[in-house]
Amino acid sequence: MGIVKKGWIFSNYKKPSKGKFIKSSDSKDLFEVTEADANGIIKRIKVMAFDKMEKSTNLGDKGNINMEYTGEIAVGMTLQFHFSDFIYQKRDEEAGTLPLGIDILPAYSLAQIVVTPVATPPDDKPKGYGLKLSEIRPLEFSLHSYMHPAGLYYLPPTFDKSNELLYSLLSKPTSIERLINGTCHAFFGKINPGAYMTDNGEEWMRLGCKEDPVMESIQEIDVHKVSLVFFCLFSNF
Repeated sequence: MGIVKKGWIFSNYKKPSKGKFIKSSDSKDLFEVTEADANGIIKRIKVMAFDKMEKSTNLGDKGNINMEYTGEIAVGMTLQFHFSDFIYQKRDEEAGTLPLGIDILPAYSLAQIVVTPVATPPDDKPKGYGLKLSEIRPLEFSLHSYMHPAGLYYLPPTFDKSNELLYSLLSKPTSIERLINGTCHAFFGKINPGAYMTDNGEEWMRLGCKEDPVMESIQEIDVHKVSLVFFCLFSNF
């Protein structure tokens, strides 16, 4: 996962019946950038929940921000969402969560997703699901398009560094802990020049090296044959 931009979402917020919303002095942003580089590329962002607005029946209205119920997402982590029936529903012949005419994304597709914070759950409801998936936008280009200084090079450089980042996000209960995959996280680094590929079953190949690790802190890497882009990335080093 990369982070394209922070987006626009506030609390307190009451959806206007007419015209555009004007941010008031007591409105606070529900997303806060906690780490970015000198060029403004976001590497880490805090997510905050909000309390439901009293006496409001509009789901778009948001009450006070809840600073005690927060979480963080970071470049390289994997978010996981449960897909419900509403994901596939279109609204009045307009795009819903998925664009019109698209119900399936092929494996290894790149997509841009829009996520929004949700209200603080009551004490008798599960916690840790503080983001909802609002929109999925399939992209027409490949992972190669991100092989530039503002792309893949922002991922942690080693498996150990990626593990450290994951631990920093999940070392204490957060508002989105159940949405962060604890076993699937990304890193991007150089392959040992002496590495080579061997078959490892019908679907997999194995990238290994005779004596040395294939990458720092990793002895071998399994590569899915369908995901040719990964083979191309590895073979560049």
